[in-house]
Amino acid sequence: MSSAATALRAFFFILPGIAAAVSVPSLQAAEKAESAADAQAVRKIFKAKCYSCHGALGQKAGLRLDTVAAMFKGGDSGPAFEPGKPDESEIVARVTETDTKLRMPPEGNPLDSGQLETLRRWIAAGAPAPANDTPEPDPREHWAFRPPQRPALPESGEVQGKMHPVDALIVTGLRKSGLRPTEIADKASLLRRATLDLTGLPPSREEIAAFLADDSPDAFEKMVDRLLASPAYGQRWARHWMDIWRYADWYGRRYVPDVWNSAPQVYRWRDWIVDSLNRDAGYDHIVRMMIAADELAPGDEKEAVATGYLARNWYALNPHQWKRDIVEHTGKAFMGLTFNCAHCHDHKYDPIKQDDYFKLRAYFEPIELRQDRWPGEADPGPFQKYEYSVLRKVVMIGSVSVFDDKPDARVAVYSGGDERELVKGREPLGPGLPAVFTNVESATPVDLPPEAYYPGLKPWVRQAMRDPLVAEIAAARAALKAAAEQRESIRAELKSQVDKALQTAVDSTVDSAAAETALAKSRRADLAIEAALLRIRSAETALASLDARIRADDAKYRDKADPKRFDTLKLMAISAERAAKLAALKRALADAEIASADAAITRRTADPAKIAEADKAIAATGASAKKAADALSAAEKAAPPETYATLTPVYPAKSSGRRASLARTLTRKDHPLTARVAVNHIWNWHFGQPLVETVTDLGRNGKKPSHPELLDLLAVEFMDHGWSLKHLHRFIMTSDAYRRSSSARGHEAEIARDPENRQYWKFQRRRLEAEAVRDTILAASGSLSNVAGGPPVENKPEAESTDLRRSLYFSIFPEESGHSRFLETFDAPDACDAYRRTRSVVPQQALALVNSKLVQEQSKILAEKLWNETAAIESEAARSDRFIEAAFAQCLSRQPTPAERTTLAAFLSTEPASSKPTAETGSAPATPGPAAAARRQSLIRILFNHDDFLTIR
Repeated sequence: MSSAATALRAFFFILPGIAAAVSVPSLQAAEKAESAADAQAVRKIFKAKCYSCHGALGQKAGLRLDTVAAMFKGGDSGPAFEPGKPDESEIVARVTETDTKLRMPPEGNPLDSGQLETLRRWIAAGAPAPANDTPEPDPREHWAFRPPQRPALPESGEVQGKMHPVDALIVTGLRKSGLRPTEIADKASLLRRATLDLTGLPPSREEIAAFLADDSPDAFEKMVDRLLASPAYGQRWARHWMDIWRYADWYGRRYVPDVWNSAPQVYRWRDWIVDSLNRDAGYDHIVRMMIAADELAPGDEKEAVATGYLARNWYALNPHQWKRDIVEHTGKAFMGLTFNCAHCHDHKYDPIKQDDYFKLRAYFEPIELRQDRWPGEADPGPFQKYEYSVLRKVVMIGSVSVFDDKPDARVAVYSGGDERELVKGREPLGPGLPAVFTNVESATPVDLPPEAYYPGLKPWVRQAMRDPLVAEIAAARAALKAAAEQRESIRAELKSQVDKALQTAVDSTVDSAAAETALAKSRRADLAIEAALLRIRSAETALASLDARIRADDAKYRDKADPKRFDTLKLMAISAERAAKLAALKRALADAEIASADAAITRRTADPAKIAEADKAIAATGASAKKAADALSAAEKAAPPETYATLTPVYPAKSSGRRASLARTLTRKDHPLTARVAVNHIWNWHFGQPLVETVTDLGRNGKKPSHPELLDLLAVEFMDHGWSLKHLHRFIMTSDAYRRSSSARGHEAEIARDPENRQYWKFQRRRLEAEAVRDTILAASGSLSNVAGGPPVENKPEAESTDLRRSLYFSIFPEESGHSRFLETFDAPDACDAYRRTRSVVPQQALALVNSKLVQEQSKILAEKLWNETAAIESEAARSDRFIEAAFAQCLSRQPTPAERTTLAAFLSTEPASSKPTAETGSAPATPGPAAAARRQSLIRILFNHDDFLTIR
């Protein structure tokens, strides 16, 4: 064999060894990487599927699955797995169990094939621990469950020694991220920004001129204070909070109409929110009143309507759904927690047991709705509970609120989210909160003042009942006088007819039919006198009955020292009420007899063709008279009642105090969530993005704060200043962060590094909400009405352009017709879930700002108004230039740029085809007035479509 062949054979002999030597380390590295990846994947699987029962939240069967060491240790059934032996591992057996009652996880979807393969492979590889194999943190140590503390501010070398606290925290983050903030915005932009932000309306030209002329160092602060003092502030910010509190007007079968959800008078809660914000009632007070005004301010009807927050969730067809909605949205709106996730089982992420869900519900379990009289309005009657076969009437008068109907009510625990599936052997639960909340106020029953549970004791209610009776007595006396005069007139006419007949001829006889008719009219006049007297008697006895019942009420509810006196007054009230009832029945009988007499007179004089119809009327009135006589006879024979009728419904004299305790707990300064949730929303409305993205979930499954120290600073500042919303607005708006320019020109590096502006290196430009778009159009044209409050405007197609009140007052409910079409186009809120508004950009929005009736009419009004202001200017070009300036100031709160001025001046001066020179005349006729006016209106519509008009910038 040649040496070459020998060398070649040797090479092929050693090649496999070389390959093996090279591939073994590579293969080992690949296997190790795969095992590490599997370990991380298994940890994620367990976190999603198992930690709620076998992690820090709970260790059912003594088992934890949040570390490999804990899995080796195992639980009641031994170790969770056998390393290297997936088929002999308990955990594999449990997750692949075919019996759904034994399979893990017990709820939700089982592990899919890919997850099972990963788990098997990981165990087969020896179940190596992942790099981060540490126990799940104690849920109680989650940042949101610790009370907020005012953070220490970083040292600053800024002018005047200190930055604004907000800026000190934000600038620190900007410097760490290498981001350069934008400059402070120009004064005109700041004015428009603040005005739209606080009032939802644009500044007037006069306000612009005054602010630009104010060179004082606190000009901006004074402007903010002026806006906060405006009634428009409460209207603007009420709509923000109504999103969170899910305001909805009544809805159900509106075509019937039949109320299934909410209540017709819930609009009084809306008006209460506006008023509370304008008078700067503390947020703590607002929360307390909405949850428990009837317990914390009993008898105060102006505060009681705040419980419209609870009435709004009322659902006629299922009281359980009413309470479920209250629990879910009380958790989300005030605590930023998803209590609804614990409805069927313990919460998967937060320390909220299923029992905690039912305990929170127990705070609200006793409540029912009540309907009360409102000052200056008629009595709406008692609240009409829903019966399937009976419509619940739409009663817009009066007020609606809540009360504890069953103060001792407890909550039966059920499973699977189905109230029919009661858990056998479980005692019903009383009120309570999760153990993570350490300072929970205990519920103490509240003895209500008499006027709170019996409105009939209120002086204004009594007076409202007396006034119509006094008026009725006066009217009855006037009717008696008129009836007497009419009787004399009839008798005189009858005598005149008889005398005339006798004088005509000695043997003449009076027409018997005419005489009988005249006599019937005379008898009818006598009946009218009697009825008028009975009307007076009825009104007088009704007033006497009212006074007797009032005296008895005072003895029963106010002067309890002498029970014998009440017994005497009670009997007098019963007697007076019986007398009033009999007098009313006698009057009714007299009225029926008059109607019967009228029918008989009509029969006498009727045409032959109408005799049958008249006979029917006689029969009907006769039946009514008999019915009235029978009712009187029965009442006269009836035994006296045991008591008298109350002036109004009487509710329980004691309330459970549960909701008051919950309200006080939520508004304690050491409660970790309430203030944080509120300031997170407020920051979102000022900056267009919240500090915690998941505004309804500050729990462990939610997002972490982008600026945790800033969130705590705002929360503590808020509480330390009496939960004053206006103070917090000032505090935020006077920071540089709020006053920065929204323009990113020259900040390409910042755009690249922080495109979403999460570090607030500039002010975030954002589109106005639907209501503000419409209101700003009306304000710009000068058409906006300042009429406030009252029942909602029905969402009829023409209303959005004919009813010129603020959009806040348009009816809203979660149905297809729940918004006006214009507001719906601009993403009006979902009345069931608007914790964060959605913003769309669709062609229909631009079309609405050009073609809608609202915009067409308002652009015409504004164009004519601004053009008329320039009437003294002789030059057409100068007049158009002044019009352009005024239009920009009125619509955009700024002057036009040179390019805009030139372009629009050319647009306004464009001649229509009909005005061009003709061959016959050689000259052009004057530009038609309507064409020029149309161009001016088009210019206004162009500005209504401008980004500067539609955004807070």
